[in-house]
Amino acid sequence: MAVHLGLMSDPGYWGAITGRDRVLRDYFLLRVARNERLQLQLLERFGNRSEWAGYYIPDEIDDLTWRSPGRADHMRNYLALMAQRLRTNDVARTIAVSAFFRGRTAPDIFARTLLGLTTNLAARVDALLIQDGAGVGDPPANYMPLYFKALSESWPAGAPRLWGIVELFAQTSRGKETFAAVPAQPARVSGQIAAVAPYVERLVAFTVKDYADPSRGPAAAALFQALSEPATSSAGTPPPGLSP
Repeated sequence: MAVHLGLMSDPGYWGAITGRDRVLRDYFLLRVARNERLQLQLLERFGNRSEWAGYYIPDEIDDLTWRSPGRADHMRNYLALMAQRLRTNDVARTIAVSAFFRGRTAPDIFARTLLGLTTNLAARVDALLIQDGAGVGDPPANYMPLYFKALSESWPAGAPRLWGIVELFAQTSRGKETFAAVPAQPARVSGQIAAVAPYVERLVAFTVKDYADPSRGPAAAALFQALSEPATSSAGTPPPGLSP
């Protein structure tokens, strides 16, 4: 088993990134300092463990906040500095970050924004994990592959590797209710895999532990069984390996 350890997650992140430029700059500098401190503690405790494969930066990149050049500079600088600090202390392990889209943003704009945020950095982010949005139903399923296709067609050599996150849940909460979800129907998840697989290097299941662990009941067991069976993509070829 290979493990990517997540760095410090800030519950106030979504509010903080709406702040003014100077506030946002200082916020990201503080994030870098705290995450580097956490990294050093992790290295002291687990640095010799070969199964520790990499780091996950938990600050998700949405499709709306970073469209303007000025705002984009803050996220790009943060990712560059964060990757540089992580790499200085640990040259071998990989670095990953995730992003998501909603129907409010056209596929080509989403692809162009992500490309600008994650390429030509001083230190490389190795993998970009793209959430498919199926768990919350946004965008509608028939639009989902358009976003992955736009990314795949515009993605140059040397850019972070594209991984697709297949959401295994169906959200049941609404509005400002506390988030709640149930395991998705196996047929829906099979459709997600077929739609996303042709455009990414690897698929990631989110999450087997919460929604496809057979011990969690019949719905989770049915989803686990479906994920365990061989599948083919829409192109008729086996999809990339599905990771938990």
